[in-house]
Amino acid sequence: MSLIFFYLILILQIILESLPVSSSGHLKIVESIWNLWHPDSIIKLNKSLEYVLHGPTLLILTIFLYNKILYKINFDQLYYLILSVIIADSVTVLIYFFINYFDFSFFKLFYGFLITFLCLISLKFAPQGTREHLNFKDALILGLIQGIALLPGISRLASTIAIACWLGIDIKTGFLFSLSMQLPLVIAGFSKGIIEFFILQMHSLAYFNFNIFFLIMSVSTFISYYCLDYVYFLSLNGYFYKFAYYIVLPIMISLFLGV
Repeated sequence: MSLIFFYLILILQIILESLPVSSSGHLKIVESIWNLWHPDSIIKLNKSLEYVLHGPTLLILTIFLYNKILYKINFDQLYYLILSVIIADSVTVLIYFFINYFDFSFFKLFYGFLITFLCLISLKFAPQGTREHLNFKDALILGLIQGIALLPGISRLASTIAIACWLGIDIKTGFLFSLSMQLPLVIAGFSKGIIEFFILQMHSLAYFNFNIFFLIMSVSTFISYYCLDYVYFLSLNGYFYKFAYYIVLPIMISLFLGV
């Protein structure tokens, strides 16, 4: 794998994970464009590497959720939150196995970005949610949406927040629960990546400089945290839907590339 391509993937994965734009979808676009320009050296994204790069996301989510919610809730509220997350993520895991069992190659990246656009733009017309507490039915529905967002191009953050708002949930509650659902999945993915990449593919680490690697990762993590904080600010002030305008770009690119 080219060093330039590797560092580009590193930066994009970490920073875009904090934005409602589908980081995995953007990585596929970068992969397609790179291979189009370098037909003699076709590159395929390493899934294990993508999981490893969830490490910074794990750190970001932990700090962000602690600062926004975890430090101030009591034991009963924490217990209910954990139970709701378990319900949601259980449904997500079932959808994950379903998607991996059946052939979803027909689902183009273009479709996913289009769904992300529709979710985001719908927030401009969604009723102002007032419910500050989710019930288990909400958790089940949001877990289902999170599972569907495993399909390429669908932003997990955009789709879960949009559905939460249409369910009448306050956008702040929906935003924080969306991140809470993500946390266990990121832990699982990062652990899987560590095992598969750093143990089974250790030989592939010989070609890059660890100092540069950690410098880029540290700077990207810092930027990503403040991106997430800014996205949170935008959502609370009713501007979350404006990310839909940006999604038009990857829609057009993915349509042009035929992916």
